Amino acid sequence: MRSAGVLVVALVAPLALEACKAPEPSARASTGAARGSAKSTPPVPAARSAAASASASTAAPTSAPLASTRTELAIAPAPPPAAPALAPLDGPEMLSFKLDDGGEAFVVVPLGATSPRPVILGVHGAGDRHDWSCVEWQASARRYPFVVCPRGVPTSKEFYAWGSPDLIVKRAEKALALVKDRYPAYVADGPVLYGGWSQGAMLTAQVVSARPGLFERVIMIEIGHTPLDANGVGFGLKTGAVTRAVVSCSSPPCRGKSRELAKTLPRYGVAVEQNDVGDRGHWFDDPVFKTLGPKIGWVTEGDPRWDGLRDILAREDGDAGP
Repeated sequence: MRSAGVLVVALVAPLALEACKAPEPSARASTGAARGSAKSTPPVPAARSAAASASASTAAPTSAPLASTRTELAIAPAPPPAAPALAPLDGPEMLSFKLDDGGEAFVVVPLGATSPRPVILGVHGAGDRHDWSCVEWQASARRYPFVVCPRGVPTSKEFYAWGSPDLIVKRAEKALALVKDRYPAYVADGPVLYGGWSQGAMLTAQVVSARPGLFERVIMIEIGHTPLDANGVGFGLKTGAVTRAVVSCSSPPCRGKSRELAKTLPRYGVAVEQNDVGDRGHWFDDPVFKTLGPKIGWVTEGDPRWDGLRDILAREDGDAGP
């Protein structure tokens, strides 16, 4: 943030003449009003100043020229006021929202937040649950963001899957709007981080390409258990304006597809990193949570809304020691 203020003072000192003295000069100075606007960031002031003008006249002609001096003083502006902190966010940490299409979304709230927080969309897999997804992403992101997890269609009494990427898009938009309405001051404006596991990861490219700009960063966990075309993924992410992606694996099928995407996605303008949790099977559990946190820090790099998470991760590194 930059601003400048300059006060220009012009002084004209008339020479003393033998029989008379010139009248006092007049000076005027004006400054423009500063205006700023703010949403989630402090206002940027703009200042303008007009140079003062002066004139002098003498009572009798003289051959001696009038002397003038001009002094310019640069005055450092006062820093803009810091945005007031919000009251610590309280209430239930986990909520269920009924959607108007008969669906449901589970939401995890960053209790204690005193500033707007970003959002992860946690998309479950097949034979999975949306509440599980929210808890998993909450742990991976160190309880820092909001986590919004829409529910798919039932495959049994207790488990769900996705019938189409379009259903993810529609239920995600409905759920995100409800959360924003309930916590307007606490949900940061800007893109949502897409996080998918298994089937939710396999459908990433179709979802983000349907809403370009809504998801600029994505994390795909345990892909490769059904056919997936790497170029199709690259094209879909590019269409969706995605710039960074993480692929996290704990099984050989995923690892093979991850290596293929690591070669393919950069050709579509998408930077990619891999998170290898070893050959542990098709899981999203504590070892994944632990290793995925720093990858969330990387994939959101350059987005100041996520700086708080990076601070948490830095403290974890410090506590771990050398």
